[in-house]
Amino acid sequence: MRKIAGYLTKNMGEKDQKIAQSTHENGYIKPRKTFWRNSKQLLIMARKELEGVNANSAEVLASISL
Repeated sequence: MRKIAGYLTKNMGEKDQKIAQSTHENGYIKPRKTFWRNSKQLLIMARKELEGVNANSAEVLASISL
């Protein structure tokens, strides 16, 4: 076994196991899959929020022009 970025890994078939990781802004290491899944969820939530703001703005503008 060897230690990579705080994780113990086993050799798989005499080849080193590769672990894809990204460093999170808080300083701890997260698996890349989780990092991108969380980023995608954040973008989806932000887009929904913007769509809601844009819809509300359109309603306000429509009521003002009447």
